[in-house]
Amino acid sequence: MTRETEAEVVLRLDRITKRFGALTANDAVSLTLRRGEVIALLGENGAGKTTLMNILFGHYVADAGGVEVFGAALPAGNPKAALAAGVGMVHQHFTLAGNLTVLENITLGTESLWSRGTAGAREKVERLSRDFGLAVHPDAKVARLSVGERQRVEILKALYRDARILILDEPTAVLTPQEAEALFATLRKATALGLSILFISHKLHEVMAIADRCVVLRHGRVVGEVDTHATNTAALAALMVGGELSLPRAEARAAGPVLMTLDAVSTPDRGATPGLKAVTLDLRAGQITGLAGVSGNGQTALAEIVGGLALPSAGRVMLQDTPIARWSPGEALARGVARVPEDRHHQGSIADFDLTENAVELARRAGLRGKDYQGLRRPVPRTRDAHSPSVRREHAEADPRPRDGVRPAYHSGKSAGPRT
Repeated sequence: MTRETEAEVVLRLDRITKRFGALTANDAVSLTLRRGEVIALLGENGAGKTTLMNILFGHYVADAGGVEVFGAALPAGNPKAALAAGVGMVHQHFTLAGNLTVLENITLGTESLWSRGTAGAREKVERLSRDFGLAVHPDAKVARLSVGERQRVEILKALYRDARILILDEPTAVLTPQEAEALFATLRKATALGLSILFISHKLHEVMAIADRCVVLRHGRVVGEVDTHATNTAALAALMVGGELSLPRAEARAAGPVLMTLDAVSTPDRGATPGLKAVTLDLRAGQITGLAGVSGNGQTALAEIVGGLALPSAGRVMLQDTPIARWSPGEALARGVARVPEDRHHQGSIADFDLTENAVELARRAGLRGKDYQGLRRPVPRTRDAHSPSVRREHAEADPRPRDGVRPAYHSGKSAGPRT
């Protein structure tokens, strides 16, 4: 390495090792990142990518090895020190407060809670938004933003804190192709301004489009490091899995009968987000129907109608040519309509429940009974006492048997609201 190249290094990971019991998540991992460079960190699920980045950002402490940022050793296990050194991280699962505005989320922790964002802070956020192509209104409530818009807020949070090294953990996992391309345009602007980026992904076509170099992890070890222009997706895939892959072949087939019809359905606008305008759509058996579009253009409203969360303000929804008069998530489940929401952590599951407990709740809401339901039932753990009264009550209804002679607590106060 020449003296000039050495001067460009902004980050150095030196033989990082991290163990969780008998599992070695990172095994003597080393890499360097240069100014204005994008490195893609590749690997299958469980390869150690996120663990390595959590060590860099101070969430974990390595068992061995060290981190240097701009030539200075970075204190281990100290996110505040990482932020002060110019390291920012956008997690795969966002860390935003839905009840606050965009500006309040971005400035949270940098100003008084009561300042609500000073004029100087607003000006800086608006400038960063323009410079990096991260369009989002500072006064919008985060709870009302799409997933793509929330990601822009997370990136603005890092840039607001003057990050010079940005870690992106699976940034396109919940984005549409159009949103992913918009993100790449932002990243290209950022690197042109001198920002350095660590891009965690397993989407190889995206890696080829944005990264300068690829570092591949397998079972916690670095198994390859290549320049993007000197490789291809097949070679990267072989490094990730340790051998050649045989690609599946799709066979053409005719679509089946119409299962659901949306007939000229419309929904009200939600603030600046337009509603559906007389949308007509047939969903057929044996067919995948794709919806394309930038976030905030009606996809969420359409998915809510199909999944039973909402009824259209105009138009009809029909199941097998029968108009639906009553429609709810429970009714949709009972009729065989399932929904995987874009924000699966807040809307699709109860994070503190295990798989069986989540399945019990799903089965109860779908109206399963008898032998179909019995196999899922089991005693309610005592840890449920730590949850809200509504959750405790609903879970108790799913399995009312006592635990060690003590029945689960019931709440007789205010209603938890309408059941969905």
